[in-house]
Amino acid sequence: MRRILAIGLLAAIFSLPTFAADDSPKAVPAAVVDIAKDMKKFDGKYVKVTGNVSGFEQRTSTEKAHKYVVFRLNDKESSIEVFAFGEYKFKNGDRVIVTGTFTNQNRVMKYQIDATQNKNGSIELEPIKDK
Repeated sequence: MRRILAIGLLAAIFSLPTFAADDSPKAVPAAVVDIAKDMKKFDGKYVKVTGNVSGFEQRTSTEKAHKYVVFRLNDKESSIEVFAFGEYKFKNGDRVIVTGTFTNQNRVMKYQIDATQNKNGSIELEPIKDK
């Protein structure tokens, strides 16, 4: 009886769904202009957006001395705000890929993408494409 129970238990364990090592959510590709035009549609969505940096500021919070950045992500027609904890080494004019959760709630800035890394967010310099 124990042998049947053990075999049944092993069969149940091996029939459980498996998960990939990367269980992070998949970002919805979006353009800056699309988010800026329909903020309600993107509110709370995990997005991936490419654009140019302007208004870049590296800051430190006064309460807990946490480093964070704020900047505008621009395309030819629109801009949206980006916030992320951490220290970043890019500058105004750089082209970046931002992944994070868009929200229209007033936190650091109104209408922002939170690209904080521990929330599956990221900010990366866009690779330069060979001509």
